[in-house]
Amino acid sequence: MKRNRIHVLIVDDETTQGKALEEAFKRKGYSATWSKSSVAALTLAQRQEFHCLVIDCLLPKMNGVDLAEELTELSVNHKPKIILYSGIYKDKAFIKDASERTKAVAFLTKPFDLEEMLGHVDNAFATELAENDDPPLLTLYTQKPLSDEELVALIENEPTMHAFHVPMLLKSLQKTRLSGELTLITAIGDVNSIMFYDGRVFSVRTPDKDTYFGGLAVGYGFVSPDEVLEALRDPTAKLLGQKLIDSMSLSPHAINVIMEEQLALRLSQCVQNSVVSLQWTPHKFPKPDYALNLTRFDDLMEDWIRSKIDLDWMRTAMTAWGAYQIQGNYHATLTDSATLNNLLSSEQFQDAEDLPFLFRQLLYREAYFGMKSDESEDFSFLEARLNQMQKDFADQNFFQILGVGEKAHSQEMNRAYAELKSSFDPQTLPAHCPPSVLIKCTKVFQLIENAYKTLSDDTLRAKYMILMQNKRSQSMLENEPVFRAAILELQCGHAKEAAKKLQSLMDRKLEFRDLRSYRIWAGLKTERNYSGLNLEQVAPEERHSPAFMMARGVYFRNKGQFAKALQAFRTAHILDPRMSIAKHELKDLVAQLEKNKSANREILREVASVVENLFGKRKGA
Repeated sequence: MKRNRIHVLIVDDETTQGKALEEAFKRKGYSATWSKSSVAALTLAQRQEFHCLVIDCLLPKMNGVDLAEELTELSVNHKPKIILYSGIYKDKAFIKDASERTKAVAFLTKPFDLEEMLGHVDNAFATELAENDDPPLLTLYTQKPLSDEELVALIENEPTMHAFHVPMLLKSLQKTRLSGELTLITAIGDVNSIMFYDGRVFSVRTPDKDTYFGGLAVGYGFVSPDEVLEALRDPTAKLLGQKLIDSMSLSPHAINVIMEEQLALRLSQCVQNSVVSLQWTPHKFPKPDYALNLTRFDDLMEDWIRSKIDLDWMRTAMTAWGAYQIQGNYHATLTDSATLNNLLSSEQFQDAEDLPFLFRQLLYREAYFGMKSDESEDFSFLEARLNQMQKDFADQNFFQILGVGEKAHSQEMNRAYAELKSSFDPQTLPAHCPPSVLIKCTKVFQLIENAYKTLSDDTLRAKYMILMQNKRSQSMLENEPVFRAAILELQCGHAKEAAKKLQSLMDRKLEFRDLRSYRIWAGLKTERNYSGLNLEQVAPEERHSPAFMMARGVYFRNKGQFAKALQAFRTAHILDPRMSIAKHELKDLVAQLEKNKSANREILREVASVVENLFGKRKGA
């Protein structure tokens, strides 16, 4: 617990003394309130519970000892720590009697030292102050930079995390001089290993064995598609890159560029919508030939925010930290320091646009979390958040309600529930909470508890997973013909019908392979300037499929960038020679270029040559 969450009530009828004590406690970090009379103090205690009472024994109408007993009776969740003081009552018998009646932790006689008073309060709350209830992960998103040792300790003390927090962890590690291996293990046992040399990523191992070398070499313009095809026909056991170098098709300096991009793609595969176990192993590696450029890593983070990091996850993750102040540049128009809950419930905050911007700013430390605030007096933010949660929960499964992945460990489940409980358990609401908020909080917490009880019980969780999987499998089986029909329609030129089917599948959040790429392809065929999805919203490691290359080709053709369109269609054909639609798109490209032969003579000659190689020489050519 932090000092600002410990509420101290000071009761003294002498203005100078009361204000001095209030100011001293506030400077120390406590939440302090000064009351000038016993009547005013009792009124305050009806509305707010205080953790500590600092009372002058000589008060008008009611002495301090009696007041301390009455204030203690009003406390609901815990008994307050009491400190008494007096300039008149210095008799040892009185001090003993008063201390025993009130169970005071200290009785001071005037004049006393303010530091002595504060020391007694610190000692009284030593246990609570030693317990830091801030989530360890939150320290990554604060303004305070972590030392190498602190970062390693965080990994050791945080054995699991959602993989969408991995970008922030990676960025923090790259500001260190650490050398070692960060291992990420999924619940099904897949192992991803990220190697660091002096804080720089130089190697990544994932279960995916595909190299992407040929597609990357073509994508960077180092080689032509035909040169890759020729190298692939070479029967020797050499690596593709060496074959291309031997044939004089590829310059050796290009290898490092391609290897770095391979590294980036492997790293992208580590950022996934699931919980992973963490392990850091220090290691002294020899200096590597290349490492991931920091600018390239920042580009990757931008990519992940656009294409991978789920909006629902962002909303859930942010809600768990809602009571903390958010500072810095976190919104286009809002600038004042506020709690995250206040921000999320603001009419000016639009989740779809502003949450990705907020998360990006946190990753770059343009925005950061500050202290946890006490929001007990203002219930508007809580009511707005409860309204949103009720709406969200209606379409979410139990894992989504708790904000964890379907492969989450019990430790992750317990922690997620504890964080939600601390914020939304109706029993923690103060007595003066409005009934409407209490009712909504009760309903929301019942849903949270039901989700937790089901998922924390191995038998119930297994049954729920089977039920979920059956529903999902049923939905996939029912909709696979729709997906296949959409692909067939797209390849047969019926893009408008295909776009409708593909969009319906996306609206239901079904996970068919290359669904986003097909949707962009159909959208661009239907609308020249289609903007519902863009190529950047496809995850980096999924940008090497025939469907993505077709979407890319149509995009560049619509923009009049014919050379890039040719390259994309040609690459799609290399990746899947059976994809006849790539040939037809190339034919259409020839037809489009022939409309203005004089302006497009050079590219027309190149496209015509490719088409001739695929289809044979055209009649009348």
